[in-house]
Amino acid sequence: MRLGFRVSMNFELICNFRHCRRRIEGHAWVTSCSHIFCDHDGQLEFSKKLACPACDAGLPGKFDIFRINMNPTEQFKSMVLAGQKPETIFEEKLYQEWVSKKLREQATISEQRYEELVTKLQCEVKTMKEKLACVGEELNEVIRRYESLAERYNEKVRENIKLKANQSVMQHPFSLSTVQG
Repeated sequence: MRLGFRVSMNFELICNFRHCRRRIEGHAWVTSCSHIFCDHDGQLEFSKKLACPACDAGLPGKFDIFRINMNPTEQFKSMVLAGQKPETIFEEKLYQEWVSKKLREQATISEQRYEELVTKLQCEVKTMKEKLACVGEELNEVIRRYESLAERYNEKVRENIKLKANQSVMQHPFSLSTVQG
């Protein structure tokens, strides 16, 4: 048997109204067809008609719809438990412990997955950094070769200009003497 209110903070209830899906806080509306609605949607929908907005089940009975406090006082909890059989209370306690255990297991599994993912991503980052360093070295080598080739090319161009100038002087030796004389 579920007591109808949140016993622990390990899980959250959300409004079952299809356009809402808000986290339930404060007060809520609970139906006999096991749906729960936030206070706003419950007041709005149940003032229009006595049918469940989630499954359209009719709710004509006096105890088909309840407005409950999601954070009841300790006194209220004691009063509710007072009329229950000890087996029911123990079942609820066992159920809550089981829920807690399952949530811890899921958290542990999620933590392991995230640690594995972080390790994998760190390896990928390390590999990328190594590749980047290699590419950087290759780039520096290409730049050095380019600069060396550019220097050799410029020297060849200068030599070519000198040779053309010398060739021009050799081909026209008289033009200089006529200009001087």
